[in-house]
Amino acid sequence: MSSNIAALEAAARERESQCKLAAVYYKRKNEKTQALEYLRRAKTCHDILEHIEMVKEGVIEWADIAAEVPELPAAPPPLLLDELMSAPPNTGSPTSPTAPSTATPTIAVPALIEKLKEQAALAKTASIYYLSKQKKAEALKFGRLMKRLNQDAESLAGLPAGAPAPPLEFEEVAFEQENRCADLSANEYEVVIVRASQLPFFKAGYAAGASIPVVVTWDVGYPDGTGKGETPATSTTTSDVTFDRSFKIAIDRTNRGLQRHMERRKATFEVYYQTGGLLGLGFLSSRGLLGRGIVKLDGLLTKAELVETINLVDDKRRPTGATLQVKLRMQTPLVRSDVIIRKERWTLLAAGSAAPSAPTSPAVSVLAPTPISPAASPASAPIRPPSPAKASPPPPRPASPARPANNPAPTPSAPAPAKPAAPSPAPPAASDAVADDSAASAVSAELQATLAWLESTDHLVSCLVLEHEIKAASAAPSSDESQSRAFFCQTKLNMLQVQVSVGALTMPAYAAQLRAAIAEAKRHALALKRGNMVQDAVRVLRWVKLMEQEVGEIEQMLAEGGDGEEGMDE
Repeated sequence: MSSNIAALEAAARERESQCKLAAVYYKRKNEKTQALEYLRRAKTCHDILEHIEMVKEGVIEWADIAAEVPELPAAPPPLLLDELMSAPPNTGSPTSPTAPSTATPTIAVPALIEKLKEQAALAKTASIYYLSKQKKAEALKFGRLMKRLNQDAESLAGLPAGAPAPPLEFEEVAFEQENRCADLSANEYEVVIVRASQLPFFKAGYAAGASIPVVVTWDVGYPDGTGKGETPATSTTTSDVTFDRSFKIAIDRTNRGLQRHMERRKATFEVYYQTGGLLGLGFLSSRGLLGRGIVKLDGLLTKAELVETINLVDDKRRPTGATLQVKLRMQTPLVRSDVIIRKERWTLLAAGSAAPSAPTSPAVSVLAPTPISPAASPASAPIRPPSPAKASPPPPRPASPARPANNPAPTPSAPAPAKPAAPSPAPPAASDAVADDSAASAVSAELQATLAWLESTDHLVSCLVLEHEIKAASAAPSSDESQSRAFFCQTKLNMLQVQVSVGALTMPAYAAQLRAAIAEAKRHALALKRGNMVQDAVRVLRWVKLMEQEVGEIEQMLAEGGDGEEGMDE
């Protein structure tokens, strides 16, 4: 018996230390719910150690308190433990160069691959969020970071079994993250009954180890008649019950009564044990209250998800010591977006190891023309299309039109070559050259604006054009520019489909923006043709044909009475 107590004491001390580290980790990430959960687990470990200390001091026998000692709580996830144990103390100073070599042996390759993939998913989410907020520098930064993390994970996956992990480096990253429940539609919210802990079955007269059916009823009060329900009976032989039952409720977000209800009302949860019944099916059974609790709903005005651990009370409002964990979820908050700033320490393969590091400098545009000053020489202009009117200033003409200037054998007595016109034609020729330079500068400025428009993805508002550009970028030789263009086009395509699915973009509005984009594209195609950039002009005209095809399909669909969402979702 003493050996079992000693083993439990050692395990409880180790688990208490792990849970405290996890609580501090989640507190720094501003995830208070997880931090409180691990603080609760650490307190449970402390209670176990207090009971063991009383036994060691001889105050009480172990057999007398064994039933009262709580169970050892679960440890943090293995990946989190690896990170917590390998992370150096956070002193606020930059990470030392020797940190990767000391942390590398503690992380196994499979766990490291999983961590890199998780970080790559976060980088992709951050890049999409910043792109939706028109913060292109941040979107490109995290897009490149996502590419590097995926490359690191692929290179690790190719290592032979048992090979040691390559050197690592760590980077402090901070990014905005919008909390939303993407699995829910805009016009529903969800109630999740997670688990109940420390239920007081002994007060109901049940013997230890007996199988007891437990039911949880809930009532959020809105809408009337559908905003309530209960879980199926779940049998348990311990004081802890895991339900993991979810219930979705249809709502109308445009109804102002919903917001007033969230501001003023509370949700009620009650836990019952069930006794009797025919054939074990619950008919003619009776229920006894184990505890009830309430949750304020106003948190859903600014939060997409509420995770609450309710302290249950009995029918006389006395604490029972039991808790019930529930979740209330919506796709997005009712009033404002739920945006947080996450600060994390990400793990990457060190530069020069198995995965080559991607450059972290901003992308340099392929087309970066400089303005052409009027005094610049025509030959030194960086991007100057040839003038369709005249390629060079005209040479001065001789005074006499009857005799050409290139007469191979003029007679010595002929006065015409000896009397060329005075420099009077020169000023008109110089003014013509200045006029040509001004016209060329205007043409160049227009062409430069068109080239910048051609390389940007901001103006692409057509699903067919975006799909065409994604295929073209994917088929092109692999480069940072082609991969970035494919990524941004895919993100814009996803955003368009989401806008249509949630009703933010109707088919008439979509057709109107396509018509405006067609007019703009035709104007830029004409500018490209004037600049002798025929291939780019043909590319833009291909966009015009795709958009005109899409407008025709939408007009036909609207004439037939359809809404067109199916075509967009495809």
